[in-house]
Amino acid sequence: MKVRSRFNLLFSAVLIILAVFMITACGGDDEEGAEGEGEGEGEGEGEGEGEGEGEGEGEGEGEGEGEGEGEGEGEGEGDGDEDGDEDGIPGYCSEYNFDASAAKAEVGVMKDENANAYPYWTYTGYDSAEVPTKLITVSNYGIRGGNESTGLYSLAAKHASMATCDFCIRAYSGCKLAVDGSLECEKTFMPTDDSGGMYFLNTLAADDGESFAGKLSGITLHEVKIDSKLKTTMVIGGDTWCMNEFEFTSVAHVPQYSNMEPPEGLSCDYPEGPYYFLGPKPGENVEPKTVPPMGWPGAYHGSEVTGFNLAEFKCDHPEVKTLFIVSGAGWCPGCAQLMTDYICPADKIYDQVKGYNGEFLFVWGQDNYGNVATNQFASDKVTSYGCSEGYRISDMDNTAGKPMITESGLGDYIPWIGVIRMSDMKLQVHSDHADEINFVNIAYNNDKD
Repeated sequence: MKVRSRFNLLFSAVLIILAVFMITACGGDDEEGAEGEGEGEGEGEGEGEGEGEGEGEGEGEGEGEGEGEGEGEGEGEGDGDEDGDEDGIPGYCSEYNFDASAAKAEVGVMKDENANAYPYWTYTGYDSAEVPTKLITVSNYGIRGGNESTGLYSLAAKHASMATCDFCIRAYSGCKLAVDGSLECEKTFMPTDDSGGMYFLNTLAADDGESFAGKLSGITLHEVKIDSKLKTTMVIGGDTWCMNEFEFTSVAHVPQYSNMEPPEGLSCDYPEGPYYFLGPKPGENVEPKTVPPMGWPGAYHGSEVTGFNLAEFKCDHPEVKTLFIVSGAGWCPGCAQLMTDYICPADKIYDQVKGYNGEFLFVWGQDNYGNVATNQFASDKVTSYGCSEGYRISDMDNTAGKPMITESGLGDYIPWIGVIRMSDMKLQVHSDHADEINFVNIAYNNDKD
């Protein structure tokens, strides 16, 4: 049955967009400090506090923000910070440098419309491992022409926008945890188009478990707004983040990796990690990996919101031996054909699989127009194909912290089918060719074992 739709180019674009919008940026109020006065040699702006004795008059003019009175000592040229601040930080810098208390990195592959593969690397650093209030992401996209060799490189105007950058720097402030566990940040920063500055790529991980490391130097970032099309607009009068120097490094993992911990307090044991949403294609001699104990609080079953968690489902339904995952999209005609012709009709695949203790998880990650879908859209769309049962998700509220299924990159086409063997929670087999998956045969063999 030929039911495939091309997915890789759209997937690459959506992956970059999701990298931005997994962190929600909201508008914030500007703050102004009190004005202070001071005299010294040179021109500049800054903040500062200080008191001094003596009389003296410097040459030149200076303005500063801050509190206190400053009178120079001696005559003529006095010692002091012409920026008006004792610590040397320019007064126009709302934020200065960054200290990462926790970090993670990812290495993966994006494909263009001709299925050519390009590597990408992404680093994310947090000011706190528990409750981050600031974070920075550094991404290098080969598909956009990003450098695939180590070395020292200069920033240019293209790096000021998420729509054009190949090496993309984004910083966030005013972050807090939302109810669903995601981070919401008040302000987003990107380099200005005349920022100048350099970046050094020290190591570029070639595989899972290797390092992605580098350094940012002399870069000025300004507050911006980034829309759903990645158009990046500078906020007039917004804050400035001065990144004089920042070294980043972290072990990089493939996107199919999850650092989730084994669940506790269940009525059965879930296999220990490491967890990867990885497994063989039909005929491949590849060891299947243990899937993460992920869940989706907003998942539907039929038309009702029930939530769905792999670990809890394994314990609560020991009779289920196979979980079939079907990943599609609202715009995908091949997905509709698979569902309406083969899976949903009475006595077809769904009913036959249920007879051998199988279950389905339908994952519709995009709506009819290629936008990120909701769980409700996924449920309504699956119902429209004629299926009245089965779990339905968009994968956006995945407790693994990211859409592990829709961003797995395991297929070039949709519909994509994955099979979880519930006895050991391994991704038994997967394919983006629906006719390569013998649903009933797999369910029968797993039920018999």
